[in-house]
Amino acid sequence: MTYNTTDIAYIASKTSTSVWNLVTKTGAVPADITTSTVVSIKHEYTSLSAAVTGAVDVNHLNTTGLVTGNYQLNFPCYYDSAADTTAVTVSGYTTAPANYIRIYTPISTTTEANASQRHQGKWDDGKYNLNVSSVGAYNVNINNQFVHVDGLQIKNSSTSGYDQIGIDMDKNSYVSNNILQYAGSGGTNIFGIQYNLTAGNFNLKVWNNIIYGFKKGIGGNAGGDVLRAVVYNNTVKDAIVGYYTNGYMDTILKNNIAQNCIDGFTSSNFHPSSNYNISDLVADAPGANSKNSTTVAFADPANKDFHLSTSDTAAKNSGADLSADINLAFTNDIDGQTRPSSSSTIWDIGADEAATAIYYSVGQNTTDHKTGTPTVTIASGIATFSEAQTATNMGVGDKVTYNTTSVAYISEKISTSQWKLITATGATPTNVTGQTVNSIAHTFNLINYAIGNGINYAAGVNYLNTSNLVTGNYQLNLPCYNDGSVNNTNLIISAYTTSPANYIKIYTPVSTTTESNTNQRHQGKWDDTKFRIDVNGSFQLNSSYLVADGLQFNIGNDGVYVSSGPNAVKISNSIIKSSYGASYGIRIDGQSTTPKSAYVYNNIVYGGSAGICRYYDGAGKTLYAYNNTVYGGTNAGIYDLAGSSIVAKNNIVQGSTDGYKGTFLAGSDYNISDLAADAPGANSKNSTTVAFVDAANKDFHLSVSDTVARKTGLNLQADSYLHFGEDIDGQGRAGDWDIGADEFSEVVQQSQISSPNLDAGLVGHWTFDGKDISGTTAKDTSGNNNNGTISGATKAIGKLGQGTDFSVATNVVTVPDKDNLDGMSQLTLSAWINPRTSGIGTSFGRIIEKGNGSSYNFLFVGNNLECDIGVTAVGSTTSPLSGKYNSWHHVDCVYDGANVSIYLDGVSVASAAKTGVVGSGSTAMTIGNNVAGDRTFNGKIDDVRIYNRALSANEIGQLYHFGQVEVRETGTTTIRK
Repeated sequence: MTYNTTDIAYIASKTSTSVWNLVTKTGAVPADITTSTVVSIKHEYTSLSAAVTGAVDVNHLNTTGLVTGNYQLNFPCYYDSAADTTAVTVSGYTTAPANYIRIYTPISTTTEANASQRHQGKWDDGKYNLNVSSVGAYNVNINNQFVHVDGLQIKNSSTSGYDQIGIDMDKNSYVSNNILQYAGSGGTNIFGIQYNLTAGNFNLKVWNNIIYGFKKGIGGNAGGDVLRAVVYNNTVKDAIVGYYTNGYMDTILKNNIAQNCIDGFTSSNFHPSSNYNISDLVADAPGANSKNSTTVAFADPANKDFHLSTSDTAAKNSGADLSADINLAFTNDIDGQTRPSSSSTIWDIGADEAATAIYYSVGQNTTDHKTGTPTVTIASGIATFSEAQTATNMGVGDKVTYNTTSVAYISEKISTSQWKLITATGATPTNVTGQTVNSIAHTFNLINYAIGNGINYAAGVNYLNTSNLVTGNYQLNLPCYNDGSVNNTNLIISAYTTSPANYIKIYTPVSTTTESNTNQRHQGKWDDTKFRIDVNGSFQLNSSYLVADGLQFNIGNDGVYVSSGPNAVKISNSIIKSSYGASYGIRIDGQSTTPKSAYVYNNIVYGGSAGICRYYDGAGKTLYAYNNTVYGGTNAGIYDLAGSSIVAKNNIVQGSTDGYKGTFLAGSDYNISDLAADAPGANSKNSTTVAFVDAANKDFHLSVSDTVARKTGLNLQADSYLHFGEDIDGQGRAGDWDIGADEFSEVVQQSQISSPNLDAGLVGHWTFDGKDISGTTAKDTSGNNNNGTISGATKAIGKLGQGTDFSVATNVVTVPDKDNLDGMSQLTLSAWINPRTSGIGTSFGRIIEKGNGSSYNFLFVGNNLECDIGVTAVGSTTSPLSGKYNSWHHVDCVYDGANVSIYLDGVSVASAAKTGVVGSGSTAMTIGNNVAGDRTFNGKIDDVRIYNRALSANEIGQLYHFGQVEVRETGTTTIRK
């Protein structure tokens, strides 16, 4: 700060926006003054590199000797308008433990800055970031001892050079709470965090970092003397080597995650105390309590959000409490969230301490809908009801009252008789036995009671007792149910403190396996039997990190509205219409001094004057509008009223006075308009009419006769700003995408085929649908947590929604060994297959295998199918697959304790006698290959099921007929079944 014309002082701390504490350039207290004119307040340097090299000059410290001057040197880093692009070298200083250098981003708005400058555990272009692209770049090269780098975002974009390194550490340096990503190419040594030391007995400490894309994540070399590196609670993703040690380096690894690495942990010098680490590879992570062959569920890995998913069971509550660790004691995660310290709760593994998922349901009433007069027994959070609970509007978020005054909330469905329960704040309820169930009801009867209009019951004393989701580390879920009427009150949400991991989600449950007894979501066309909001007013989503997903709005005024302040609001998979003459279907405001975003995708919008609008209130917020279908609009379809504030991709606008109005940002492309010279983008189509199923009756699914939107869009699964892989119906997108909200499919959706009769005995079910794929994890929807890891296999259009394509040798889905996958007295293996050949490089392509064949093996033998149960093999001999490649077929292997039978398309094609139990073993179960990786299935596989019982011929027929679909045209109307 410059004042009194030429006097200079520096802010040391904040008391309030009016009172700040100042020091001189050498840390002394400046002379007192009264009412002196302030000339300027500004940053001292324009780059971190300039600060590190300039701090020693005569105008600042005037020395490199921090020990002699007894200084502790701080370099707080701020975001102004763009990334810092100059590489940083810290050298030439004389330091000591008390005279260290700290490079960091300020957090506290009470004592440090007016706004936090730090990321929240996910890369944020609106926060300080150091993006270096020079040849052979070291983003931060530390050549001094006692340097602490804390809370930065570091991106290496170098395209050549031998070494490309995020942070290169020196002796006794600390690196914590950083996000490092590699976005370059070329180079040999591409390291996230490296230490390469030669002599001395020193320590390095590395904790709470997220690293992805580098060839090597964290590690280094030591020559001469033994040096110790303490590496705790880091997350490394997508590397050749996750963690490594060479030479004399003695590394202690605790609570670290390595995922999707060729080698997660490699060294002969990991310290014996290393423990509680996780790898998705076999026999990899060091430590007796570490987990191998284990897949971690992240919040949104496709969009580089490596917070732990609230559904994760691998890393959550599985680590060591390091709050009193002798080598490195700390208590927070990368977000600044406090890790638990109670004796009954243990830490999560990795950089993030997962948020606690809270569920409060919203309906149109809070009437009791329990079935019968049940009692309930609760053990470790699993509630077993004496009578099956079958209400169609029952599911996650419902409030269970028992023993007169005890209350818990449904967090997951296991079956109609078993449901997981949590308390109002996400804890496990106390165990009880045989207690009377008084009621099961929705928690709230209107959304605005739950969360809006100043009411905010969800933040009240009987529920969360806070609106600060960050401090409590909560994720607030509001599943919405149809009770036969509508939610008819407008909404203003604004009172919550949120973050990328601590968000609010308003949505409709879909899964009848894990969420609710019936699907509560529309299927891409307005449906009065599903949850809907009908109000002649606005629905205001004025809170950052808020998700509105799978809803139906009949709305007025400004429609679904997001004001300037909120960041990263997502509106997806919704139908938004107006019979009230709304000015906008979706309106996004955006004046901001720091970059903000809003994401609008897979929506169908019609009935308003304008469909989707980025309002004119100023620059600063970018609207990403992807794969929306907008119909009608007397003003505009998609309207960039602010100018150069929308990136529009894969959108359809039809029947609007002005389809795409305004100036769109570069990158907008693959859009369709029925007007001339209208849609932005070189690959967009103008004067083009899309064929819908029944536009007159507002069914905007793509017609079977359409030739302009189908398979003409851009695949956005690797988009720089927003990744997703499904359409508005939840069907998978693959290959060349369709344009608009709908991905045409002549197949039924996975969510349409749930059958209670076929849930019995199901120990594994891999749908491969978009909602059941998270990064490289294929979710087991049976509820048994037999999740698989996808290696190489890619998403593809399946038979029942999305499937998986095994097109390259070594492609495989691997499911870790578990007792419920073998050792049974009866067995059924079931799958949809679409083979190209009988295998890659072999005629023995695997469909399903367990125990390297010792338990069971379902495979091809030429044009025949073979199923091996232990040493007993049965195979078809009539070549039933001859001439049937490149098409979908349903295959089953059934063992009933007396015979093994094979079914093709619902018909038995082979059988042989067999007795005894299925063999047990410790080898993984695989789909599409064997464990050795040399029996690759060549084609697509979908809807894999394993049962611990023998399905009947009738049940096999049910599974087969689930995949039959009729698509026919009557006049101009396509009927999809």
